[in-house]
Amino acid sequence: MPVIKPFKGLKPGALFVEKVVLNHIDNPFSTQHQQWLQTHPESFLHLLNPEIDLQNHESRFGNIIVKLKHFLQQHILERDHKACFYIYRLTVDDQSSTGIWTCTLLDDYLNNSIKKHEFTQPEKEHQLYQFIQETGLDCIPVLITYKFDTSIDSVVNRIIKKSAALSFLDTDKRQHELWMIDKDEDIEFLEIQFKILKPVYIADGHHRAAAFSKYGISRRKHNQQHNGNEEYNYFSSIYFPSTDLNIFSYSRLIKSELKADNLIHQIKSKYQFESVAKENCFYPSKKGEFGLFANGQWYKFYIDCDDQESETRVDQLDVSILQKHILEPLFEIDDPRNNKKLGFAPGTFTCRELTTKINAEGYNYAITLYPISVDELMAVADAGEIMPPKSTWFEPKMPLGLVTHFID
Repeated sequence: MPVIKPFKGLKPGALFVEKVVLNHIDNPFSTQHQQWLQTHPESFLHLLNPEIDLQNHESRFGNIIVKLKHFLQQHILERDHKACFYIYRLTVDDQSSTGIWTCTLLDDYLNNSIKKHEFTQPEKEHQLYQFIQETGLDCIPVLITYKFDTSIDSVVNRIIKKSAALSFLDTDKRQHELWMIDKDEDIEFLEIQFKILKPVYIADGHHRAAAFSKYGISRRKHNQQHNGNEEYNYFSSIYFPSTDLNIFSYSRLIKSELKADNLIHQIKSKYQFESVAKENCFYPSKKGEFGLFANGQWYKFYIDCDDQESETRVDQLDVSILQKHILEPLFEIDDPRNNKKLGFAPGTFTCRELTTKINAEGYNYAITLYPISVDELMAVADAGEIMPPKSTWFEPKMPLGLVTHFID
């Protein structure tokens, strides 16, 4: 059902790919990257994070425009001459995810043709809106998923048999590949196929979609010659079939004065509970199973809610079950969005990364969860419901600087 269009992407020049592109960063606008930027002059991060001494917003955004012009003049970045779609493939440990990179009509977001499952935070949304408004850079695509479609897949498979336009290994030994779809017949075919594709779902990028839609609406209001074809009507988006999408959970990290013995006793009295190998973190292997880190030891417990009536799809999610049966009654965390006792860690963390975060930030407990499935995500979105905060961590996370949508 989405209306997609090709675009003239900004891409790294052939000699600068590995210097420009960098892996996903949770907050590329953070000032903590300033020292790193000094030794990486060609990094795309310079277009997101100008010098820290420029405190005035106008000066900082102006500096981004200056840097963009410099990058274009030096062929650090180059703009494609013809509007096209792109195919992006990420390969990690012999497992690949392949998506079609497009621009999507913002009206499809506004009228819920693209289904959502998250609320957005106004402050974060405004930060992204302000950046797009001042720079015209639509840097990170919204990740959208759909049920596998053989017609779309046939086009993708035919094109990726050719040599990639860009291909490189990043510092984490992950393979990135990019192909261009520039033949008119392929572009027209995909535009038609996506129009009849339904439904589609935002997996990652609710804030980006919301911010760009706000920006596009503003541009429409101030353009007396608006005709609907302008670049500001479309936001950068990449479509992955659900078969190529990986979903991880977010672990809950908790600061509490509740004694570990007391906590364990309360959980044991109601649920299946046992200790696990001390040297290993425990990530659940099935729905309803949870891991608990307390007093330097890992445990697992199981909450069986099959016989309990659930009013909504969200109620059936492990993240909701944990909130209802453990976090609220035992830790007095009634609002996970705004509780300083509660922190989060992505389920992609290794055991060392997780325990390091727990110790460094002073948490007493950690609870790991089994990931939500794609089917559960789609069921929640189809029902028009909203997931609890930090319910999902999606992979792949898109690299910065590989393809950028620029609004003139």
